[in-house]
Amino acid sequence: MEIDTRFPTKLNTVSDAPEPLRGALVESFPSGEPARLLVHAPAFATEEEKSPATVLAVTNNGWLVASETEGGGAAVEKSNFSETLYLELNHVSHHEGSGVLALQVHAAHGGEELKIIFPSDDETAVSKAMEHMLLRREPEKQ
Repeated sequence: MEIDTRFPTKLNTVSDAPEPLRGALVESFPSGEPARLLVHAPAFATEEEKSPATVLAVTNNGWLVASETEGGGAAVEKSNFSETLYLELNHVSHHEGSGVLALQVHAAHGGEELKIIFPSDDETAVSKAMEHMLLRREPEKQ
């Protein structure tokens, strides 16, 4: 699968993720649980900020974020939805014709920030996707 080196790419499977993120996800992915969403965001830097390449994986029961480390490896943060306290949209900024979306996920065991760069032309689509994602899941009927 071809991955855009400038903007986030929706992946079909964990095996589509580039190394070292793929290996970290394979080691950390819940056994037998399918990925509902996989998004690779390439590394990017501005004068004020530097963000590593990441992969966001959403399963039926939780989420994982794999981030490249400065040493060339990868670190994974994960949580079940039941342990996720809240998701906070920190900011959307613009830099050189691109938008930067910063999300902070707060869970019982800590938090993780995820930054995603996107073309400014896609701001409406990104806003709609964020609105959809931030809507609370309805409790399952018993």
